[in-house]
Amino acid sequence: MAEDEDVNYSEIKFAQSGDGVKQERQKDGEVIYSNVVRSGIDKEECAYSTVRPRHGGGSESGVSDSQGQSKPKDPSPITRSRSISVSSVPITRSKVKAGLGTCRRSPWLLLVFLLLSLLGLTIYLGVMYVFNRSSQHEIELNLTGSLSLLQSLQKDKENLTIHIRVQQEQHSNESLRLQNELKDVNATLHNKSNAYSNLLDEKKQLQEELQVLKASGAMNCASGWEYFKRKCYYFSTDQKNWADSRDACVTMGGHLVIIETPEEQDFLRRKSHTPDYWIGLTDSAKEGEWRWVDNKLLNDNKNFWDGTEPDDWKGEQRERPEGEDCARFNAHGGWKTWYDAFCTYSKNYMCESIAAIKHN
Repeated sequence: MAEDEDVNYSEIKFAQSGDGVKQERQKDGEVIYSNVVRSGIDKEECAYSTVRPRHGGGSESGVSDSQGQSKPKDPSPITRSRSISVSSVPITRSKVKAGLGTCRRSPWLLLVFLLLSLLGLTIYLGVMYVFNRSSQHEIELNLTGSLSLLQSLQKDKENLTIHIRVQQEQHSNESLRLQNELKDVNATLHNKSNAYSNLLDEKKQLQEELQVLKASGAMNCASGWEYFKRKCYYFSTDQKNWADSRDACVTMGGHLVIIETPEEQDFLRRKSHTPDYWIGLTDSAKEGEWRWVDNKLLNDNKNFWDGTEPDDWKGEQRERPEGEDCARFNAHGGWKTWYDAFCTYSKNYMCESIAAIKHN
């Protein structure tokens, strides 16, 4: 039977049941009406063409929505979905296929929508990745700069710590030096205080002796001798070596001078009339151990050596191995007037003796 020539009118119900379609046919008199019912995908309604026969032998088509008109009740449990009714429709195979094809478009639309959504999500994630990558790079640069700054600050801290430690050591050394100097100054002050006390005692004693002398007589020195504080001093005009000078003083009733006080040193310096005199000091018995002619050891706090003296010089070619063992007085050498010299040199000499009391 040809599709365009023979037309059957029928009522057809399509219901989705598993993987197949249930078809029902019903004949009403001479005309077969069709009613197509198909459950939509994702519970959406499908629109089908309704074709009505015309009086002239043609057909009339229209679209009916199941929501716009009442649906026939279907007692069968299979046809539960919403349906579209087609009444008085001359149905051909091509028309049924066309109606079914219209309903199958919904899944493809959903798939396209999902693909577009996935594409948009992919683009969004890509943009976020690039943004996060840029932000991460900026954060890494900031962290690198912060780390460099922290390392620089750590190095500055170490240098400052070393500088502070050096300053502390210097201050400690300076403080120790000042403490030692203070101790030396206190010791010197104590010695000066003791010396001052001794001078006061000596002054008192001299005053008492002077009163006695005034009552009993006057001090007397031999001709050519100078008087100073109960002593008489002789300044020779001839020259001898140190040993002969010592003997000459003994012959005159005295000895080479023994200088014990700054006042006596100043008196001898002022009264000297030639540059060099022998004095009664020598280390010929033991090198470096200077003793007076009365065998008393030289007091280190009561000496008047000049500069680096005594230096025990042994000559330009060290032709004098015995060195300089006798002390000389340089009257023109300032306050510090003592020098060591070779004992065989000829020089003037100073003698001293106790002043005699002259009775009236």
